[in-house]
Amino acid sequence: MTGEIPRQFGRAEGAMRRSTDSLRSDQPGAAVPAQTEALDQLREGARAATEQLMQQFGGMQAGMQPGRPGMQFGQQDPFGRRMEGSQGTTQGDVEIPSESDIQRARRILEELRRRAGERERPPVERDYIERLLEPY
Repeated sequence: MTGEIPRQFGRAEGAMRRSTDSLRSDQPGAAVPAQTEALDQLREGARAATEQLMQQFGGMQAGMQPGRPGMQFGQQDPFGRRMEGSQGTTQGDVEIPSESDIQRARRILEELRRRAGERERPPVERDYIERLLEPY
């Protein structure tokens, strides 16, 4: 996308070729250093490509370091929610229930299950309770 392939990818290709040649020559021990070099070059190439993309598409934002992805103030998370600062916390539109809320929900669910098992209840009421319990 940037039009320029990082040099590290070319170096990684050369190291992979040397490793392949060593393996074809029945010298697996000689292939290991070339494989290690190839992996190192691929890692560096990925870092360089990420930096190029960041520079091409918006540059380096405040608080972001080359090779270290981060969130800019006001950015969105993968679900489209606004983010606060670089810590990756949401804007507050998602509320985490407290322990008492969870316990209350459990009690309600248990009561609905108990009532659903009572055959003396009117069919309309049992049907309604069953629909409430369907997701659970």
